[in-house]
Amino acid sequence: MNLQTFKKCDMHVHSSSCFSRTFEEEEFVNALVGSDLDVVAITDHNVIDVKLLERLHGEFAKCGKIVFAAVELNLHLRDTTIEMYELEPSKSSDYFHGIVWCSYEDRAKLQNVISKLFNDGFEAGGVSCKDVSKRRELSKVFLEDLQSDLVDVEHFFVPHVGGKDRNIDAYLPNGNGKNKQYKERLYYYSNAMAVEGGSKSTSARYSHFGKDFQKALPRLLFSDPHLLVKDETSKQRAIGEYYSWIDFDGDSDSLLLAFSDPDSRISTSEISPQNPQGNTDNFLEEVAFDLLDGEGGRCATALSFSPGYNGIIGSRGSGKSMFARILTRVGLSEYEALVDPDSVKYKMRSGLPTSNPPKFLYLGQGELEGIFRDGCYSEVPFLKQLLEPIVAEARESSEKAAQELAGILDAQKNLALAFLDRYDTGPLSLDVLDNKEPAGTLIDMPVARMVNAGDAIKDAGKAYEQAAESIDAVVTTLEGKRLEGLYPESSDLETAFQSFANAKIAVLKGVAEDLKELGVLADGVSKEWFAVRPELGARFNTHLTICNRQQDSAALARYKRGCENARQCLEDLLLFRVLLRKGDDCVDLLQREMAAPVAPQEIKVKYETIRIKLEFQGAKALSEAQDNLAKGVAREKGDLVARLCLCVADEKRTKGLINGQRVKGATKAAQIIRKYFECLRSDICEKNELVESAFLGKKPLSEMSPGMRADALLKLFLQDNIVEGDTVFLVLDQPEDNLDTGTIGGFLIDRIKEMKVKIQLFVVSHSAPVVVNGDARTVIVCRQSKEGAISYERGTINGPDTKKTIAEVLDGGEEYLTMRFNKYNFKVGGK
Repeated sequence: MNLQTFKKCDMHVHSSSCFSRTFEEEEFVNALVGSDLDVVAITDHNVIDVKLLERLHGEFAKCGKIVFAAVELNLHLRDTTIEMYELEPSKSSDYFHGIVWCSYEDRAKLQNVISKLFNDGFEAGGVSCKDVSKRRELSKVFLEDLQSDLVDVEHFFVPHVGGKDRNIDAYLPNGNGKNKQYKERLYYYSNAMAVEGGSKSTSARYSHFGKDFQKALPRLLFSDPHLLVKDETSKQRAIGEYYSWIDFDGDSDSLLLAFSDPDSRISTSEISPQNPQGNTDNFLEEVAFDLLDGEGGRCATALSFSPGYNGIIGSRGSGKSMFARILTRVGLSEYEALVDPDSVKYKMRSGLPTSNPPKFLYLGQGELEGIFRDGCYSEVPFLKQLLEPIVAEARESSEKAAQELAGILDAQKNLALAFLDRYDTGPLSLDVLDNKEPAGTLIDMPVARMVNAGDAIKDAGKAYEQAAESIDAVVTTLEGKRLEGLYPESSDLETAFQSFANAKIAVLKGVAEDLKELGVLADGVSKEWFAVRPELGARFNTHLTICNRQQDSAALARYKRGCENARQCLEDLLLFRVLLRKGDDCVDLLQREMAAPVAPQEIKVKYETIRIKLEFQGAKALSEAQDNLAKGVAREKGDLVARLCLCVADEKRTKGLINGQRVKGATKAAQIIRKYFECLRSDICEKNELVESAFLGKKPLSEMSPGMRADALLKLFLQDNIVEGDTVFLVLDQPEDNLDTGTIGGFLIDRIKEMKVKIQLFVVSHSAPVVVNGDARTVIVCRQSKEGAISYERGTINGPDTKKTIAEVLDGGEEYLTMRFNKYNFKVGGK
């Protein structure tokens, strides 16, 4: 059983000594020992079996369990009390059940109180506990007598509030205002007070306590079992079927501490079937290190921690911040005169000591103060650590976009150079398009070769015959590969395969016969049939030349060639311009990806959202960069490069388009193009600087006051999703510095209490509310001797020595704490 976290408690268990239970002692003891309960209270009706408690205590000691002495009583009020407070008890319920708990050590004291209350002599007469319980079944005890007799016994009184009867609300119905006031005062003034009935059944009924009386009423749930083991056929409950999780050390003092802060330390099985402390297998269990005295002496120190909230307190100069550095190794070299860095060992739960701390987040002393001083929240180390993986992703994505952008610029440059290479003296004159087409006739010369086709046909015939011979050879080979009789065990498969093969062989034979026939036909062709063809072609060309010359077709030919060249030039120019603009559109898109490569990070903190944007700034937009490279020309987007190419033959016009200072030294169009894209790439790719901006809600932190920025930073540090990652613990060194009391009480303390059940916390603080109201499970006390030696001790809030130190260091001492409390002079409900 871990003494530093929640325990599974069934504090309403009737034993074999209770008249209402039928099981035997042996099976009852075995059932408790074998259960997964950590703490049990034996709550028999009207009797305490001290011998059974002693037996259970011995058995429990072997397996780390704890037993409380307790009794369940029938209680009612005296008439004088009823008259004094003008109460109206129910006519249908003349008593209610209440349980009294005390420590195992006070079992005999509680037994004596019960014997005195009943004063019936049963226990003195040697009667069994079960018989005594039965004989007192209908006996009632006055609540006033119980309170009086228990004055000298440290105890807890828990009335039952669930069910239809035998509960305090049935006895004193809430419909009567006086009844309600009486119960409220009863609960308020007894710090040991709680109710049994479960969180769901009592939350609405008693939720006003926190608002009206500044007191949280512990609401508990237990099984009150009739069975030792769960029986699915029975409606009766078994041991441990219902239970409460209580964060205490198993003794009365720490149980009282849990009752003082039930929202932080108590949960029921209906709310939390599993241990509310979710990191019991993943926390820093111990740190060991050697403290140095400056004279060669060493003091080996080892401190163990709770998986939840560990407070670190001490006076100024006592080594609190040094201990935070020991936990994290951050800047530990600054303290090497006081602690040996090489000696520090970290031990995780169920792990071995190691020199490397588990993953953590650290909010160092003064980091929030730095926000007030210079507002440079982005330089806070923990924020850098938090953003490190996001920044790495952003840089990688931005660099990828930049490389793609550079590739597009290179493509545009090569496209322009290719255009210049094709039209090295500028685009062709388009004046030809302004002229009319010349008169005349223009017949194109045939392009067919005037050869004797007879030779080609005979050559083809020989090729056909050779192909037929090759196919015959293939058919002969295939026919020799038959499968008949080779696979008698699968004759159907063999037959099917051979049939398919035969069909294909028949096809090949048909092809061979067709080719042989083509060869015979080709062989019968006479070359004389085609002898006249070359002569006729030559005669045609001669007459065509004479005809074209006589019709003056040369001008028409030149005109058509000019039109074709102009068309091709216009198509090239159009394609060139389209590709340039398409490239510019891609550059615009990639620039946006470069500037904002990752989506804004939304971080939830309770009911608020902190949004962090990562943007690369400093690079010029494409249009701005293009404008800076142009000179005194009104142009559309992407037009400058095309104009440079069009003006290649006119150096004066070319230089008039471009900013000479940006492309200094370049004179030729190709040189200017190269310089242009070099400058463009530098302007839009190579000057990006990562800038982080944070927003709380919709308001940027940069527009907030320093105090509001510090609040937002603290909320960012204590964000929701920290517990979902691999961070093992958080370290906060005096986070209350420069925070107003509203933020400390309204956020910091509540947030610590929320997070401590999910992740391990270490908080250095001078603030009593942060440590005490925040409900530190473990307290590390830091001390400095008169000689300057540093020492550390581990304790708990309810430990006598630690409690005294907390009062002295955080509240100025018990005298001043009492004086301040008396000056407030609080009353119940302000009355």
